[in-house]
Amino acid sequence: MAANDTNKFIIIKFMRKGFTALSAEELASTMVSPDFTADFQRITKENWVANYQFKVVERLSKCNFNLKWKTRPTSGVGYMANFFDLCKRGDIGGILKFLREKYKPEQEILEEVDPTNNKTGLHYAVEEG
Repeated sequence: MAANDTNKFIIIKFMRKGFTALSAEELASTMVSPDFTADFQRITKENWVANYQFKVVERLSKCNFNLKWKTRPTSGVGYMANFFDLCKRGDIGGILKFLREKYKPEQEILEEVDPTNNKTGLHYAVEEG
């Protein structure tokens, strides 16, 4: 199927509800995910770049969407930056490995916040679908 859960969610939503149902965050994800175009082509048999990429750019421009927040690495403190980045990518396996390897209690890790925007790992995970 799709390379990750975010791509899968976006493609399924597109197939059920159409392009206009996709949020700005979902459209931005199509721009930054290296696997999205191939996943979309394989699942829908349509060419995302030829048929929809220009629409993505237009819609993101109209709503003044700042794509930089999707692509910048987290500037969290120490090893927590890795945790926030794993949450942003939706890497469940990486998150579980991280939680098992760290000596902090899991609850403390889950309550840590990114100092740049006061978001927790859960915030990032929810944003990514």
